[in-house]
Amino acid sequence: MNNEDYKCPICLKFFIEPVILTKCFHIFCRKCLDEIMSTQNLKKNTLIYSCPICRTEFNNEEIEYCTDIENILNTNKITCDCGKQFTLKKYNEHFEKCKKIKEIQYNSMNIDLPKPNPNNINNNLSVNRDTFNCPVCHQKNFDREGLINHVEKNHKNNMAVCPICSCQPWGDSNYVTHLYGHLKKRHNFDYNTLVDYNDEEDAILQKVLQDSLNDM
Repeated sequence: MNNEDYKCPICLKFFIEPVILTKCFHIFCRKCLDEIMSTQNLKKNTLIYSCPICRTEFNNEEIEYCTDIENILNTNKITCDCGKQFTLKKYNEHFEKCKKIKEIQYNSMNIDLPKPNPNNINNNLSVNRDTFNCPVCHQKNFDREGLINHVEKNHKNNMAVCPICSCQPWGDSNYVTHLYGHLKKRHNFDYNTLVDYNDEEDAILQKVLQDSLNDM
């Protein structure tokens, strides 16, 4: 197994407190699995859950802590693109802060993506860009950080149109994405503190991307 095999299929980070489902042998972070179970329990009002990967049913007694995986996380090491080396367990925290990784992510973004459909672009400068509605459950009036926390807790695996992007001048109201992953990657800052909406669209986008890196 290589280091990528020790990443949680839900959060896509190296396991934190790894647990295994003994019926299907899929492994998750304890917190990630708890969140999935909580969501399923609210919907079904039952203590029988479904594996988020294969849908095998399980109960609380069929979850075990993975001591072997935890030992590997504490011993296996990975070298970051910045040149520093960490155990897998310590790498998650570094990944969120590493400026070199942010720089690589920025350079890999295709700034010349095909233009969104002009009929779907929101050019209204008076539109509300301070609060957002959840596109999954339609709960209203989240700020950016509140929306991310809400989606992380309730809709981590849902596909939807990003409400933050769709209200921007370059946003396409029909573009569906993996909502939680998109929010975590693209919305770690508030646009209104960085953007002059009277600028040209390309200038706005370039400034947002650059300032988001500088803010890390």
